[in-house]
Amino acid sequence: VENHQQCVKCALLFLSLYSIMITSKLVIRDCTVSLTKERGNGMLYVVRHGQTDMNRDGLICGRTDVPLNDAGNAQAEAAAREFSSSGVPIAKIFSSPLLRARQTAAYFARETGAAVAIEHRLIEQDYGRFEATDHRAQEFLEAKRNFAADFGGGESIFRIVQRVYNLLDELREQSLAENILLVSHGAVLRVIHTYFYSLTTDEFPVFYFGNCQLKAYDYAGKAAALGKEASL
Repeated sequence: VENHQQCVKCALLFLSLYSIMITSKLVIRDCTVSLTKERGNGMLYVVRHGQTDMNRDGLICGRTDVPLNDAGNAQAEAAAREFSSSGVPIAKIFSSPLLRARQTAAYFARETGAAVAIEHRLIEQDYGRFEATDHRAQEFLEAKRNFAADFGGGESIFRIVQRVYNLLDELREQSLAENILLVSHGAVLRVIHTYFYSLTTDEFPVFYFGNCQLKAYDYAGKAAALGKEASL
């Protein structure tokens, strides 16, 4: 009899836990759907600036404020024209304050008709003592794996994540129903990618944006994912 009573108690406990699980799933699903519907379906587009002489020569170019070279101007003009021909409407363009990004943004503004706003949180990483050195040097490649290190007087990866994630959270809240274009730099765009997709410690340092390479991210999908996490 005692064993029978224990079995009954176990069965009731299992049914209770199962009921809680089902209810939780329904709440999560409802929260996710409502958040997506209420906030819209805007997309976040990001593009790296065109080529500079430092890019061409394989030198690390962080805060050094250099212009696009002839190839970079051609890249930016072609990328902007191709993007415009896709018919995607852009409500706002945010650009890094560095010249190479502003020049690239100007091509996209001309083709899309969207105004450019300078956003200082999109500025390239400060590479400290590695600035203007060979980007293929083993010491630099190893330094990129140390996320809390400041590159010898520069800016750590954690600092970039802080400013970039804060910006993306703000844009997600303010402009989720609109298409936004960000014009920035390699290190910043690498961090933006991790806002939407996971990268391992090995994948992160080598994740790469080419000059004038453009990617699109679904802000609505990210909002749904955040809503789901909040429900948990």
